[in-house]
Amino acid sequence: ESEGTMSDRRGMLVSNSRLALLSVKCGFHRYLRCGSPSVMSRICRFVEKVESSKDTDENGAEEDVYTGELAVIKELGDLLEAVAGAIFIDSGMDLDAVWQAYKPLFQPVMERLASNSRLSPVRLLSEKCQGLLRIGRPEFVSEDSVRLTVTVIGVGKFTSIASSATQAKLVACNKALTALQRKDEQDGGAEKKVDASESPAVNEERC
Repeated sequence: ESEGTMSDRRGMLVSNSRLALLSVKCGFHRYLRCGSPSVMSRICRFVEKVESSKDTDENGAEEDVYTGELAVIKELGDLLEAVAGAIFIDSGMDLDAVWQAYKPLFQPVMERLASNSRLSPVRLLSEKCQGLLRIGRPEFVSEDSVRLTVTVIGVGKFTSIASSATQAKLVACNKALTALQRKDEQDGGAEKKVDASESPAVNEERC
């Protein structure tokens, strides 16, 4: 694999969305104490959404993050990292001990990412629209809402409001990718219609 592909997969493995999902899978959220009612409310909605989802594969939930159906809760990802840090300290700074504790959790995810993974919408859009992509600055709409606009020259503007600038960018880029895919399909359909309309005339000239 190329260095870029490996870097992308590493990024997806340790993304806030992936860590938050794994934190819920481990049940760590049950032990979280937080003094912010708004944060706890978002965590409860996230847990309810994940636990009620029929798709038990984190890749499916990751797709919900890209579409904006599932809000990323950074605090849950921080919780998973905090537990890893506690194991590291309590084991006398033994990285092997941390890996032994977390390997059963991360290995299945790593195998799925290696066999079937989708690159980040930001990366895909950057490669597809080189020189035509403009990502705006995040704007705080409220205490826990951020708005961000992505512009693809010649296609349009795509805006998203999410709980973080990172997710807002992911969702906006995913919207742009969807629009580009539809545009490509429409252009392809138009070309087929033109070819079909021209083919009889060509055949007549050959006869």
